[in-house]
Amino acid sequence: MKQYSRALVNNDDTCIKGELSRASTSSRRLQIAVAFLSDDNLIRRWIKKGVHLEILVARRYPTNPSILRFLLHTSGNKIQLKWLGPEFHAKVVIGCNSKGMPQWASVGSANFTNAGLESNDEFNIFTEGKDILEEISAWFDQLWKAAAYVNPEELKNYEAEYDKVQKGRTKEPRGRAVTRDFDPSVILDYKDYWNAVDTVQHAIRDIVGRRFPACKKYPYLAIWGFWHWLKYDCLKSATHAVKLAIAKGDASRRDALLRSLFLKYSIDGDPEWPTYNITEMRRMRRMILRGRLPSSAKLLGIIDQGFRNTTRLERNSRPKRLSSLRYLLRREGEDVLVRAGRLLRDPKCTLLGAKEAAVFGWLGWAYPETYPAMNQKAIDGLKKLGLL
Repeated sequence: MKQYSRALVNNDDTCIKGELSRASTSSRRLQIAVAFLSDDNLIRRWIKKGVHLEILVARRYPTNPSILRFLLHTSGNKIQLKWLGPEFHAKVVIGCNSKGMPQWASVGSANFTNAGLESNDEFNIFTEGKDILEEISAWFDQLWKAAAYVNPEELKNYEAEYDKVQKGRTKEPRGRAVTRDFDPSVILDYKDYWNAVDTVQHAIRDIVGRRFPACKKYPYLAIWGFWHWLKYDCLKSATHAVKLAIAKGDASRRDALLRSLFLKYSIDGDPEWPTYNITEMRRMRRMILRGRLPSSAKLLGIIDQGFRNTTRLERNSRPKRLSSLRYLLRREGEDVLVRAGRLLRDPKCTLLGAKEAAVFGWLGWAYPETYPAMNQKAIDGLKKLGLL
């Protein structure tokens, strides 16, 4: 008779991490609900295998914000990440088949921490029982609907709280709620773009400090001119080599090729060129937030004609242009990516003719320390590399 339930424990012969890894071999989707997430070895393994993941965590120490940021930036639709407030304390993993039907579940005391998965005295129940699986799956679905998508701005706040705990200067961050007004489909393309830009930025960051000292605090801007060079002047054979490295999963080779390409381009680059643009954009941001509107030519000059021409931007009245840009660029209130999404789809906020490149171009230049600017040349350059 088939055994539907058994215990998962950590001891000298076995550990919960190994048991979950073995149980997941036939699963194409995993639903993970754990209060604490500070060990992502299993998750990275599942990502590499192409498993679809729905991950729900508590917004609470010791959940590691660097892991959340990695998951947030991971490209594609295969990873969804949500969180609840500090009251969330469950530890559940559900394995599903390709049709989304639950096959098994692990329920118990083990968080996704190194100690919880390998050494603590934890006790989980592994079950394949149909009736209990239906109840566990319904519980997860209900909680998933109530949870909030992790968004970059609120994650940045949590990172600051987490760092204070690490330095022993404050109590564990437990009292903050999470924003539920966030639709990730609004920024799906930008998320993929952001992830691709980060791949390049991480590969060349040691070069930036030497070649572009003005960009040391704003590494995204150090590669702004790189996209133009990639699109118009870079040989196909060079970008083809990057594509091959990506196809083979050879990250070291990919990064070495990206550094070589950037070095070739940056020989002729002006190491001080971003300074003027940053200064101008800050000045325009201050004007907009104080209720004054810069000229259309100046607005479009920084973001590289995100509207194609001034006529398209000027189809909107001056009050509409001002109110929409103030709404996008202000720091307080709801998450800035939510505002960007509304500027693209909400009739009360949207600007006629505004495309993603225009909105995320403004955002990147207004806050270059946080967001990568976006335009069509950048998208085309990343596509040429095979990163989009």
